[in-house]
Amino acid sequence: MNIAICAAVPEDAPVVNQILTETWKAAYVGIVPQEYLDSLGAGKKNRMQDDLSAAKLKVLLLFADGVPAGAVGYGKSREESRADWGEIVCLYLRPAYWRRGYGGKLLQAAVDALTREGFRKCYLWVMTENRRAREFYRAMGFAPTEETNFYEIAGKRIEDVRYIKKAE
Repeated sequence: MNIAICAAVPEDAPVVNQILTETWKAAYVGIVPQEYLDSLGAGKKNRMQDDLSAAKLKVLLLFADGVPAGAVGYGKSREESRADWGEIVCLYLRPAYWRRGYGGKLLQAAVDALTREGFRKCYLWVMTENRRAREFYRAMGFAPTEETNFYEIAGKRIEDVRYIKKAE
């Protein structure tokens, strides 16, 4: 399969939204309330789409044989206490492309971009219940910390754990 990774532009927001929607509906079954997952898509905008349109977030798209298969959002940390860190805000890969190495290529492209921008360390947040993602991030050289973050989705309390990676 021919793989290409390129920077997304605001006009790519609908494609990014579709990738996000498909990924959430498959990856978060049993983690996020089903009624919330069922409500995704249907023309609804999401934060990543808004951030891309407002240039608050850098996004890379991965194409497999010309088909948009995944997206990663990254940039300078959104936390004041980590102003000198880079942040992987999100990584989404359509389920048909899971377990083929594409997620690793996409994540590495974002980490490399952050390194080129001068960030020696980066972090990301991942849902504690998302064991598949947690294993993936560990395999990619990210280490879990004791730091957690809580929020609510459709009445369910969700916990995220921070993973960090330092430049080698």
